[in-house]
Amino acid sequence: MPAPRPVPAPLLPGPFTAAEADALGVTDSQRRGLRYRTLSRGVHEVVRHGPGADDEGAARSAVLAGARPVLALTPGGALSHASAGIVWNLRLPRRLRGVTPIHVTRADDGVPPRRRGVAGHHADLAPWETVRVSGVEVTVPVRTLLDLAAVLDPDELVVCVDGAVCEHRHGLRSGVPPLLPRAELMRLLGRYAGRRGVRRLRVAAELSAPGADSAPETRLRLLLREHGIREVETDRRIVAPDGTEVLPDLAVESARVSIQYEGAHHDRAGQREIDIRRQRRTEAAGWREVRITHRDLVEDVVTPCGTVPRAVALVRAAIRGRPVP
Repeated sequence: MPAPRPVPAPLLPGPFTAAEADALGVTDSQRRGLRYRTLSRGVHEVVRHGPGADDEGAARSAVLAGARPVLALTPGGALSHASAGIVWNLRLPRRLRGVTPIHVTRADDGVPPRRRGVAGHHADLAPWETVRVSGVEVTVPVRTLLDLAAVLDPDELVVCVDGAVCEHRHGLRSGVPPLLPRAELMRLLGRYAGRRGVRRLRVAAELSAPGADSAPETRLRLLLREHGIREVETDRRIVAPDGTEVLPDLAVESARVSIQYEGAHHDRAGQREIDIRRQRRTEAAGWREVRITHRDLVEDVVTPCGTVPRAVALVRAAIRGRPVP
């Protein structure tokens, strides 16, 4: 079976016209496939998979709509910080997902905007640090991450970077380019030597892992790493004896342990059936499956090695070949 054609990077940021897609080689039949959604006649967007994707799209549209009149009154201004993070669909913590205040950075010598519902900033922005999205000037992803580094804790920053560099070799999203390739992020950070936040962002980039599909998956990986389980992989494929594939959220290949994070959507009746079949295929391939929930991340248990989050205890038991509680 041929590999699906990658989604052209210029189509990722937002809605696009049929003419723009045609110019990039995306045919009408491809636009009717699973990777694209028709918004209205001749207007389409890339489908973003994962919990909350529709809510993210609504917030993005609201931020862009709210920014237009503000920027019309702010010469040299660009949407930035958390507002730019919403436009780029970064995995922001809940406290920063609000449509307001709208963050605007002014790059000229004027006074940053000071009005209700707007958070004004001032910074020197090089021409390459902003790009026009749906008619709105927005800081590019790397600049947005640098600005956010000042207000995010270390784990939150890794969560955001994971979202920006996310790409897959397997599954439905294979071939979809990341918002910002990890190698490109590391290269661009060289332009910010000595700038505020660049050291924290570089550490987060070094801890990032392409293939993490959600904030909880990133937090689980960081939690395991904190407790000495560092051989965890993302974007791993397991092939069952019948030829079907299983895509673990995380995997420890040396111990043949597949780790699946079970979000709220796994409680649906249809999803439970899918999960049961997935576990059977995993076991048929000679792997063990560990299923982790949110409570496993935040609740501690007592083990012979001390008190640890339940998620850590579950994964350690699976690695050691013990029965998973």
